[in-house]
Amino acid sequence: RAHCPLRLATGLVKLAPPARTFLEREEMQEKYVALAAATGVRLAAGVAASDCDLIQRLRAIAVERAAAAQPRIATAVASLQPGVGVALPGAAYFSVAAGGLHEVLHLSGIPLRYCTGASGGGCSGFLMLAAPDATLLLMAYLLYARSQGETTLRRGLSAALQSFRVTSFWEKLYRELLRDAGTFERISKNGAVAVAAKPLRVALFGGAGDFEPAEDNYLLHDFADPEEAVQAYVATGEATARGFTSGVPVLSDGSGFTHGSGEATALPTKYCDGGAAAIWGRSTHCLYYHTWFDTNKGDLALCTVESVERLFLQGVDDALAILAGEDGARGFIIAPSDDIESVLARSGRAAQFLQRGVFVEVRQRVVRTVKEVCVMASVAEAFREAGTS
Repeated sequence: RAHCPLRLATGLVKLAPPARTFLEREEMQEKYVALAAATGVRLAAGVAASDCDLIQRLRAIAVERAAAAQPRIATAVASLQPGVGVALPGAAYFSVAAGGLHEVLHLSGIPLRYCTGASGGGCSGFLMLAAPDATLLLMAYLLYARSQGETTLRRGLSAALQSFRVTSFWEKLYRELLRDAGTFERISKNGAVAVAAKPLRVALFGGAGDFEPAEDNYLLHDFADPEEAVQAYVATGEATARGFTSGVPVLSDGSGFTHGSGEATALPTKYCDGGAAAIWGRSTHCLYYHTWFDTNKGDLALCTVESVERLFLQGVDDALAILAGEDGARGFIIAPSDDIESVLARSGRAAQFLQRGVFVEVRQRVVRTVKEVCVMASVAEAFREAGTS
């Protein structure tokens, strides 16, 4: 993290000069305009400059707040230096707040080991893995907000139309970003997108495949090619008539999969919204961020420039509260040595929370339950520790 603007020295945070903190203004604006062109978003004169100014301002505020909170978060930051996995729930456009978490992790020098996410959480997880800081995530949501219109009427009409089928914006964005081989590798290896496979047609008439995981929750990763990843991340956001009646084609062939035990099985090829994030092994800390809010509830369904600003800063504050271990924080951290059920009980969560469903290694054609993956990771970690002792 060569551009991390916070440095730990004698237990305190030092701020790097702003010139080292952010993309150069012209470079940022060029990238923003290029993403607008790739996604078909028409920007009025001066909008790109204004939005890039906003991104820089929001990230500067994050630097200030993270520095002020350093005495509260120093212990957690030190323990998370090996890295952290992040689990994000389905929360539609409330999931913009994950950008604040991303920025705090970046500022604290905490590597992002994995992201599991559903619906909006899947989208934000993708964007977190695609870039080292929150700049890309902010660009993506601001562009989406611009694509939905500048008036309340136009945004409401667009939201209504998306009850039938999600806009093509996200599909175009994912495809553009995955043109980069390094980005595809990170998304495929370190991201697991949660989807369901029981749209109404399948629930009524069958045909989803001969395997059904707990809670109809499939966490897809290790994709064979970028287009599979594009469609999987599109599917997690399809809480629409299209998604729930037919599903989104993701896998070209659902046959040839095996359980961890070696038993052969077939999987569905079409998926939709309805999955849930999960803990991905026990070899690293897992941070769960509950991106649901009681205020500005319209931000759930309508993404605007104002809501992006509001939710990003909310995410910064929430991330700092989680790292500080504050009572009432919108999330918690599970350490590799923690008893998961005990942590969940203290957080008011059900015993099976973050442990439902299966991880699907698409390229390797292997299916393992969340708990099997956790056990495998624990055993592997024990062997590593024995080898170094």
